[in-house]
Amino acid sequence: MDIEENFAVDAACLGIANTVAIARRRRRRVNENAFGILSSKFRVFLSTLCVKPENAIIIVHAALSLHNYLLCSCPNIYTPPGSVDTQNGEGDIFDGDWRNTVESYIIHNINIPGCNCTRNAASVRDCLYEYVNGQSCFLRRPDDNNFFNIINIILEIAWLKSSNIFLLGDLNCDYSDCRNTNRAKLQCIFDSVNMHNVITNPTRNTMESSTLIDLVVTTRIDLVSTTGVFPLGISDQDLIYATIRLKIKDCPHE
Repeated sequence: MDIEENFAVDAACLGIANTVAIARRRRRRVNENAFGILSSKFRVFLSTLCVKPENAIIIVHAALSLHNYLLCSCPNIYTPPGSVDTQNGEGDIFDGDWRNTVESYIIHNINIPGCNCTRNAASVRDCLYEYVNGQSCFLRRPDDNNFFNIINIILEIAWLKSSNIFLLGDLNCDYSDCRNTNRAKLQCIFDSVNMHNVITNPTRNTMESSTLIDLVVTTRIDLVSTTGVFPLGISDQDLIYATIRLKIKDCPHE
C-alpha cells in the first residue's frame, strides 16, 4: 500500500493537503541546508573522504563543533542573509547562496553505460520498494490538536489495507512522559491498530529538558532488529534510525 499517495487523497478530503505539502518541502529544505552549508564551508566534504573510518568520524565531529561555534558566535559572518534557503508562507523555496558553491563541485550529466542488473539485485530492489513505499513521515506542530483525529483516520485506513505499517516523524509530544495528555492520546491510537514505538531514548536534549518526540511506530515490531538515536551536533534534535530485517525471495530459475 502506498500510504503517501492514499494520504494525499484523504488529506485533500480533510482540507490539509496544502499543509502536508508545505511540511514535506520544509523537511527537505532543512536536510539540504544542514548538509549543504556544512559542505560549502568545510569543502573536505565535497569529495570522498579518503581516510580511515575512525579518522572520518573525527573529521565530521570537528566540523560539526566548528559549525556550531561559528553559528553561535558570528552568525552574520558565517551565514549572512541570503546564504541559506528561505521559504514563504505558500511553501515556495528560494535557494541560498551555498548552493552555488556546492553545485560547482558536482558533476552533472554523467553518461552511465547500460547494464542489466542481476536477479538478486532486482529482488532486493522490489523488496525495499514494498517496504519503503508503505512508509510515511509526519510532523505535528506543537499546537495542532486536530492532528490526533487525522492520524487516527489515516492509520485506520492503512490498517484495513496492509499489515505492514511504519510511521515515523516528529510528533512534538513527549512520549516518555506517561502523565502527558497528548502522549495518552497517541498511545490510545497506536493500541487501536496494534502499533508499537521502538525508539526509547530521548531525541531532543536541551539544557532544561530531555524529551522523546521523534518516534518510529510499527505494526511489525518483529521485523525491527536494531534501533537507536544518533546525535548530529547541528541541532538539539537527534537522528533516529531503525533497521528492518528483509527476507529476499528466491528468484525462479528460467
